[in-house]
Amino acid sequence: MRRYVRFFALAAFLHASLASAQNPIAIVGARLVDGTGTVPVEDSIAVVEGDRIQAAGRRGAVRIPGDAILVDAKGKFLLPGLVDVHCHINQPPDDMKRYWLAQLRWGVTTMRSAGNDKPETVPLFRETRRGAFLAPRAYTAGQGFSVNGPYPGAPVFNPATADEARANVRSLKAQGVDFLKIWMTNPKFSPDVIAAIVDEASKQAIPVVAHVTDVASLHQLAELGVTDFLHNPRDQPVTPDLVAYAKSRKLTFAPTLANMESPWFYYEHPDILGM
Repeated sequence: MRRYVRFFALAAFLHASLASAQNPIAIVGARLVDGTGTVPVEDSIAVVEGDRIQAAGRRGAVRIPGDAILVDAKGKFLLPGLVDVHCHINQPPDDMKRYWLAQLRWGVTTMRSAGNDKPETVPLFRETRRGAFLAPRAYTAGQGFSVNGPYPGAPVFNPATADEARANVRSLKAQGVDFLKIWMTNPKFSPDVIAAIVDEASKQAIPVVAHVTDVASLHQLAELGVTDFLHNPRDQPVTPDLVAYAKSRKLTFAPTLANMESPWFYYEHPDILGM
């Protein structure tokens, strides 16, 4: 646990420093994990200028600019920013900003909010990418499409016809969302409504992301051209044929395994909730 605390403390410090720094920043002495799968670099140096990492490697192989601000990271870990592709916010703007600060402190530098964001909050996501305030780069699907929720009162579209579905997609386009979200949960939309959502999204050049937990829905959407999925089919075993199908269609999955494990993890490690 002490190692994680050291990493998160460094992450919080660096985000605050980078937001206001005029000079290059040299992070010195950390154990560098570069995300390529290679062996971590002990006693590393990383040089950051503006919003770009200019150099990173072992001490002696990286030159520190003479005007650099030095950050002593000995005993800490340095790794690429984390990308959280499956978040849900649906909060007032001030609470959203606090949520984004918490993500930064946990090392998340890019996030994707997969549905349930009201129209009035969509512009905030664009502001994160303009650097209007301290936050990860944030992307949103806006309201999303769901027949029954996913919880009572959730801000979603529930079109009854294909024409209504197309109008909903055009409304999201006008709002400036970054992608669309479809929940394929029971009860499901009719096939013609699903086809209309996907087709209109393609016409409007908006990517589609889908919540899927059964093989039939996976096939239905994949045949329509959807490739980005949250969760994974759980109604039957994952067979070699299903894996081959997914590879042939270039499907990607965010299985949310950590989310499924979290209830008992927090029960077994309650101290982490106090970090």
